[in-house]
Amino acid sequence: MKHLLWCSGNTLLNDDIVGADNCYLFDSKGNKYVDMTSGEWAAPLGHNHPEIVQTIKEQTEKIIHNGFSYLTPIVDEAAKKILDILDFNKGKCVFLNSGSEAVELGAKIVKAIVKKPLFLVLEGSYLGAYGHVGQRRNDEWYNFDFNKCSGCCFENGCDSECEILKAIPFDKMAGFIFEPGSYSGRVSFPHKCCIQTITQQIKKNGGLVVVNEITTGIGRTGKWFGFEHYDIQPDIVAMGKGIGNGFPVSAVALTQNTFERLEKCDFKHSQSHQNDPLGAAVALEVLCTIQEKKLIERGNRIGTAFMHELQSIAEQYSFIKEIRGRGMMIAIEFVGSEDDELGLFVFNKLFESGYFVNKRPHLNILRIDMPLTIPEIEVKNLLTCFNRIFNEISVLDIMQLNVTQTN
Repeated sequence: MKHLLWCSGNTLLNDDIVGADNCYLFDSKGNKYVDMTSGEWAAPLGHNHPEIVQTIKEQTEKIIHNGFSYLTPIVDEAAKKILDILDFNKGKCVFLNSGSEAVELGAKIVKAIVKKPLFLVLEGSYLGAYGHVGQRRNDEWYNFDFNKCSGCCFENGCDSECEILKAIPFDKMAGFIFEPGSYSGRVSFPHKCCIQTITQQIKKNGGLVVVNEITTGIGRTGKWFGFEHYDIQPDIVAMGKGIGNGFPVSAVALTQNTFERLEKCDFKHSQSHQNDPLGAAVALEVLCTIQEKKLIERGNRIGTAFMHELQSIAEQYSFIKEIRGRGMMIAIEFVGSEDDELGLFVFNKLFESGYFVNKRPHLNILRIDMPLTIPEIEVKNLLTCFNRIFNEISVLDIMQLNVTQTN
């Protein structure tokens, strides 16, 4: 690519992809690849899903874009669908374009309602590419490292006298922005009791809870939303990526109580592509398709079985540190945290075998985020491929050992 600025930090494996269908990608030379990333988690229904493509065609023939002083009924219909799924009775919803915008707006709403200086966030969370949540200034954010709780048994819930939790200045917190599972590609899940205790303390002190469902929402973790694994009630839910199945649309949903508090604040937020009918129509079709075809249940079944099989394979190889996941969000962490050489090796070998997976820079971790629609044969084929590559690594290690001993 001579004219394109490539600045994502990720490795570019192929710049010649010209077509896609479900989990399959095609280049101009006729090569076929299997996309095990769902387009970086953005396409839970797979690429070019026919019903989504048809919705886009039909809506573009009606109206694509709204102005500041008029709306289209499809937008309210899509908002109602989101609120129904969340069980946010009498809540409100707004549509934007990206996940970063959605989380930023969620934080902006919290700051408007709660006049306190700090936000609580779990260490390692990724909230957005810009704005208040992107900057994360030290004087405005309190980073809590939930790994400090790893030694706790949680048999009776969190200890009210826990020094780790007592150190959090809850009285100064405007809100808690919770990312339930991604953590900049690591796929880590804090303990349920810990999150419930933090949520309770935030609300007890008048703060609000925002969940960032950009990567964990829309069926990715085996439920509609990642926060459902924690039995908590958020005040605001930010969603993106999967809600548009590749089309750039995001949404922010507020509970009735949150909206009523916001109404008293003379709050305003305005941008050119806010509540566009095209994005709303796509979001509505994505949600309806997932619901009607029971794809979350299918994805959870396939993803859980895949992870169990992968764990069985991993037990044979000492260089695999851990397999983690929920539903269709799965990570493989390799031994060796100071460099990512082993992860890169497997990443490149998978590509040579026709698979795209996710490899975050400077992390010895691979991510698998299959679409909910993936053919099960491709899941079995990937397991076979992993086993072959892992065995190849074992042979290479033995060869290197023999050379070292000979020298």
